[in-house]
Amino acid sequence: MPFSSEWVPPEEYMSHAGVTVYHVYKDDDVEQGARTYWYTVNPEGGDNDDEEEGVFDIREFDNPNGHDLNTTAGQQALLRELIDAEVLDSDGTIRRKGPVDAADHTAD
Repeated sequence: MPFSSEWVPPEEYMSHAGVTVYHVYKDDDVEQGARTYWYTVNPEGGDNDDEEEGVFDIREFDNPNGHDLNTTAGQQALLRELIDAEVLDSDGTIRRKGPVDAADHTAD
């Protein structure tokens, strides 16, 4: 049986200082739900993309203020700090020092 799928824009997670952060969906399928720790600053960024496409795992960033990343409030506080520090940019750029292993999406 044939079927069709169409691209839909990701849901906005938060916006701060002109930078919008979007949800990333498991296997890029909205019906499978948003990932818990993976986000993008590029509305076209997907589950199999990496930081070059603006996709990131929030747990990979330094968290010097110890925000609880298991909560929405903690994640959004860290994201605001990253935006204010110009680590996350409105053009979809992620600026960070040091290596990042963004290949493993299995840990949600």
